[in-house]
Amino acid sequence: MEIKTYYDTIAHEYDISRFANSYGAYIHAQELDFLHSHLPEKRSVLSLGCGTGRFMEFCSEGVDISENMLKEARSKHPDKKFACFDGLTLPYGDNSLDAVICFHVYMHLDKATVQHSIREVHRVLKPGGTFIFDVPSARRRRTLGQHKQGWHGANAFERNEIYAYTQSLFTEVDVKGIALFPVHRLPEKVRPVFRHVEDNLLPFMKNFASYYCFAFVK
Repeated sequence: MEIKTYYDTIAHEYDISRFANSYGAYIHAQELDFLHSHLPEKRSVLSLGCGTGRFMEFCSEGVDISENMLKEARSKHPDKKFACFDGLTLPYGDNSLDAVICFHVYMHLDKATVQHSIREVHRVLKPGGTFIFDVPSARRRRTLGQHKQGWHGANAFERNEIYAYTQSLFTEVDVKGIALFPVHRLPEKVRPVFRHVEDNLLPFMKNFASYYCFAFVK
């Protein structure tokens, strides 16, 4: 599987290459704010596609398809539970988890697989459980004339598509736009300033952000 092979290969350098820089810090801070706002303290919280363990401070357990990524996560969070995940069936019983978070995963998956995953998360969440995840914005890509290139981060979604996938399963709590500005093109010194500006933009402007973060309740 391409996804597994790719992340097995880059696991040892993933944290440094993705988040140990001002671009990664920009994205991470926005996602962190969203989690603080919508993930109340709960006992059993799963990170779906936990990677090397980012956001495990919020979670009791994590699953990932890459054993090498899990190895990194276990070394950083020896007190947490981790399991290798086949990408289809979550290794949890029905109505067993208080919350699930899933970041930078659905961007890699075809839409049928994303729909399956959302139904699987619904299965394992307790009634009233919280589901937080992100997807790339199709509106943003259409506006900028961006086109799909390979499988890595290739998928993008309209908000209405997500609402169709979650209809009758979840109730939306909030949606936030992430990375409205082209962060990678901004000088590093001004990126923190632009993040502050972005955090205070009118909601409609964030419809054109790079990603949407959703919070739903079962």
